[in-house]
Amino acid sequence: MEIAPRPRKSNFDFGAAVSQLFTTPGGAGWALKLILSTGAVLGLCYVLGMYLIATPYLGFVENMDQLDTNPEAVLSGFGAMAPGYLLMTFGALLTLVMGETALHCAVLRQEDTPGIPLRFGRDELRVFGASLGVWVFAFVAFFVIVLIGGLFGAALTTVVPELGVAIVIIAYLVGTIAWPFFAVRLSPAAALTVYNEKAHLLAGRHISKDRFWSLFLAFLAVGFGGYIVNSIISMIGMTALIGDSSVFLASGGELGSGSGKDIASTLREKFSNPLIVILAIIGAFIYSCAVATWLLTMAGIGTYAVKWWADDDAASPFD
Repeated sequence: MEIAPRPRKSNFDFGAAVSQLFTTPGGAGWALKLILSTGAVLGLCYVLGMYLIATPYLGFVENMDQLDTNPEAVLSGFGAMAPGYLLMTFGALLTLVMGETALHCAVLRQEDTPGIPLRFGRDELRVFGASLGVWVFAFVAFFVIVLIGGLFGAALTTVVPELGVAIVIIAYLVGTIAWPFFAVRLSPAAALTVYNEKAHLLAGRHISKDRFWSLFLAFLAVGFGGYIVNSIISMIGMTALIGDSSVFLASGGELGSGSGKDIASTLREKFSNPLIVILAIIGAFIYSCAVATWLLTMAGIGTYAVKWWADDDAASPFD
């Protein structure tokens, strides 16, 4: 199949772009099954990760009073927390790749997966490579622009300081714009990989050509909307369970009005209660399902982009 830009013939449908999760052959029932299965595995990764992090985290919080006098003792806690964070990070990444691949297969190939829709095989590996490639490409573009601008600006500061500073600022702004630009231009790569059953990365730009601003609008709306909703869910859940804002400050490196030992003691007391632990696990799964819905909706925009591109062909399989 030739992957080339196609003139935009049909209008952008925002509603369709953000609802691909519910347009599969299985309809809303299949979407709910995908959300729950993806959320369940995400929740399991979070719970296991937090279990590994809990003990060293409490030690980290207890020692935060010594951050100015003995920073080594405080920072050493990060190493002990690394396995838990790695489990959550890579477990979540692989889970979301499986969920995204299932969505692309359902919409673009019209596959109705029986049972749990999560799988791991060649399609998932290709989607993982494409998704990782998009973000690496966007980050490298940002880094190179900022690095070149920074070096050039630093050199000029010895001659014309104001011009050098201005160039550094401009380079950072250009790099900040380039990051989402390349991310959106290449965003259909994962869906195209499933559609064409072949690994793609840069070919994603052909799908988004003349469709950039429409896709950017959809990503912006879903990205910010989902972030706000999930942040609210997280804050409500944490406040209901712990009821102490000092814990949030501690997770960001500040103690607020309480000492590290007091906060650690509060956490130990709270989570020594089996009911609190059960509620925390339930809350983790609810939050994971919300995150799964958000990120699968984001992935669905890439699905829509490929479908939109295919529909602009006279021989489209989606007519």
